[in-house]
This record gives sequence, structure tokens and C-alpha cells, in this order.
Amino acid sequence: MTKRGICKLCLLEKDLHDSHFIGKAVYKKLMEPSIRNPQPVVITSDSFKQSPVQLRDDVFCSDCEQIFNSGGESWMHRHIATTTSFKLLDLFGGRVPIVNEPDVTLYDAATIPGVDCAAMLEYGTGVFFKSAVHTWEFEDGTSTHIDLGPERTEALRKFVHREGPFPVDMVLTVCLSSKRKQFFGVIPPLQMEAQGTEAERYYFHVSGVYYLLMIGPGIDPDMKSLRLTSHSRSPFSSGTSGQLKLSTS
Repeated sequence: MTKRGICKLCLLEKDLHDSHFIGKAVYKKLMEPSIRNPQPVVITSDSFKQSPVQLRDDVFCSDCEQIFNSGGESWMHRHIATTTSFKLLDLFGGRVPIVNEPDVTLYDAATIPGVDCAAMLEYGTGVFFKSAVHTWEFEDGTSTHIDLGPERTEALRKFVHREGPFPVDMVLTVCLSSKRKQFFGVIPPLQMEAQGTEAERYYFHVSGVYYLLMIGPGIDPDMKSLRLTSHSRSPFSSGTSGQLKLSTS
């Protein structure tokens, strides 16, 4: 039965869609039939599980579901790492990096043919927004949610709904894992422990792709230079950087 309520993206009263936190296409891609339990891995702050149960709830209307789909989900879901390929990483093969060090390689993603910076930005922002605007519950009673506060959540909502620019006090960066053995699973957004005057930091991982969201005045200037944007120079890191290790530990 269709549920009537306030859509948390457009803020209008509408019929709410059966919304997936992480697209169902991701679960399908991460199934590994060759092992005893083929289900993808989901890691939260207090649980580790392999399960076919997808995080879903009546949260957004069908029109806003299409915004998520066209705003990065469709493109990203075709490019994440699977048991047979990692199409996003392949796009950087043979390209000249702007920085090449033992533990990190940086590329200007905006100059790499086939890389959609806008899709990556919108996808990552969309996942952080979903996590901030709603508590997503598993069948076993555990849940996932981040608390950004009403003002910051509203700023993300306006960007995702195409009502405003990306918030000026936030930086979003992306890392790719170049490890031969990928982590085929999902880590929903979690808050990282801050030290001193550091900016607030949140991260999530989906099958080889690691997103880091930094908020506030304490953002390291070097990290600002790595921000992902849809229109300007967008360094994109690939390798086993410190950021990446956080997503697979």
C-alpha cells in the first residue's frame, strides 16, 4: 500500500516511494555466487553482516527518486568495483597523474575522458544527505544515521534538490582503491573522531569507492585543494592513501 507523507527531499506531501538507501543495483552487482554466502557485506558503527536485506523505507517521492537516479546513482552504479571489473578505476589507466607518490596518485579528474565529476559529486552528496535526513533501520534492530544538524542538512538538501550550490563550508573528496583484492561491500556514512580543531569528518565506502565529507572552519587547506566539484579542477586520488585505509580497516 502506498504511504502518504512529506517527502524529505522536496518537502511536499506526496505518495512516498519504497526508497533504497543504497541502490538495489549495488546489491545485485556485489553478489558473489562462487562462495557459500554470496551476499554483500555491510559494516556499520556497531555491526558487521552479510545480508540480502536492503536498507529501505518510505522516505522520498517518485519524482525525487528520479533526482537521485539522474543525479549520480545511475552513473556510479555502472562504475563501482565488482567481482569482474572496476570500470571507474579503468578510466585512469595510462593517464598522467598530477602527483605520483608511493602511497597516493592524484589525477585531475576533469581532464580524464569518461569521468563524470558532477555525477560523482551528486552521488556522494546524495548518500550523505540520505543518512542525515533519516534513520535507516535493519531488520535486526540496528540502524545507520549521521547527525549534521538542521542547517547543514538543509544545505545539502538544497544542493541535492538543485535549489542551491554545494555548501561553501564543506569539502567532498573521493578515493579509489587500486588494491588487487577489493572490499565488495558497503560502509554507510559514519562520523570520524575529530582531534583538536579539526573539521568534522564523515565517510562512507561502496565497493572500491571511498567518500570523505569535511565540514567547518578546521578543514586542512591541502584537503580543500582535493575537493570534488562539477565545474572546476577536480583532483581525484587513486591508490592506498591514508584516507583509503580508513575505508577498509
